[in-house]
Amino acid sequence: MSFTSSFFDNWLSFSSSFNSGSWFILPLHYPVFLTSATLSLFLIPESLLLNYAPAYFLRSQRVLVPLCGKDNALRWFRDHAAHVIGVELAQEAIKQFFQEQNLPYQKTTDDCYEAERITIFNRNLFDLTPREVGHIDFVYDRAALVALPINLRQQYRQKIDELMSVGSKCLLITLEFQPYLGNTPPFSITPEEVQSYYGDRYIIDHIEQPKLPEHRMVEKFNLDFLIEHGFFLTKIAARKRGSFLDTFKFALTP
Repeated sequence: MSFTSSFFDNWLSFSSSFNSGSWFILPLHYPVFLTSATLSLFLIPESLLLNYAPAYFLRSQRVLVPLCGKDNALRWFRDHAAHVIGVELAQEAIKQFFQEQNLPYQKTTDDCYEAERITIFNRNLFDLTPREVGHIDFVYDRAALVALPINLRQQYRQKIDELMSVGSKCLLITLEFQPYLGNTPPFSITPEEVQSYYGDRYIIDHIEQPKLPEHRMVEKFNLDFLIEHGFFLTKIAARKRGSFLDTFKFALTP
């Protein structure tokens, strides 16, 4: 499976703006713009990322960040996790990440950039194999699922499921808004849709759902509302519906 040309063009535009590594949402739910020079501002105990992926949690973790852009979260994971693997279509975003973070890197293959405790593949995510990425303990999805049109989301879920082991965790962040914006990311994804993608094999903890009336998209696209949803997923063993694990999952899902 390959991304279409139109999707690739849309992703490059989306990646350079939404997932540029300069924007992070705090629980106070106001956009905070960061640069590498002010990265210390990113280290705020109340932030969603630090609440659910704090330094002590990451110490022995291997982290996957799909469609990573040049997100500053890569630096957080690189500094505190055992290793972070990013996947990004836009080669320029990868180079900018290393330059802006002052991280010396090597291009070990035509599509692989490496530095200490960080690897970024300039690849189509759907082409990656578990052997290439290795064991994954934690997935950080801030701008992958919301970037994919509906016809690719189930395939994306299957790929992430393939790369995650039983017991692995995922911090998934989605946006829900009205009206529909057409075929340009980010896309609106409801909690019910997340349940339909992950509910059969994951415990889903819906951890955040703030309304963001001052989000920049509200004014830009004249939205009626915008909600940021945070989900903490735990992969469980394959099961049949109606089993004990169904009851266990239901008990832990708000």
